[in-house]
Amino acid sequence: MSRARHWKELVQGMGDFGDVCEERFFRDLSCALRPMLSRSLDVQSVEDCLQDVVVIVLGTLRRGGLRNPTRLVSFAVTVAKRQAVAHIRRAIRDRRHFAHARRIESHEPLDHSPEGVLQKREMYDRLQAILHNLKRRDRQILIRFYLYEQSEDQIRTEMRLSRTQFRLYKSRAIARGSAAARQDATCA
Repeated sequence: MSRARHWKELVQGMGDFGDVCEERFFRDLSCALRPMLSRSLDVQSVEDCLQDVVVIVLGTLRRGGLRNPTRLVSFAVTVAKRQAVAHIRRAIRDRRHFAHARRIESHEPLDHSPEGVLQKREMYDRLQAILHNLKRRDRQILIRFYLYEQSEDQIRTEMRLSRTQFRLYKSRAIARGSAAARQDATCA
């Protein structure tokens, strides 16, 4: 079977088979894009970028935004390139911010000062507010994975999620939380 026909059948089967096709789509798309992304990103960034690409491409497919399924790979490659560039730009910006913050940082630990305690409390309150505004499922996944350090398999089993669902829900929750944090930072 030709690659174009394979992708066309996969796209057309998404509505009929749901999670099975989405998992196969994630696997096939990841295999197609991983080598390209690996040239410019580290391993963790490649995985994050792949999840973002899958979320964007699946969203476009669900909205009917891709009229010609044979162009799926080209569309996904374009999205992947843009996501990689965005990731690199964020990394550069974060490094600059981190380097600037280290230069102005005092040598005394602020954790024990009244200001440090207040900053920690404010940060805790902001994180609580951000988590509270997420969907219950998203909040539960983030808390269990990052706070309680439960394994992906344990969370998936107990919440009855497929591997793809877990990855998508987790990446969406992180994206929503990050957007809320950025919005909170600009409002402060």
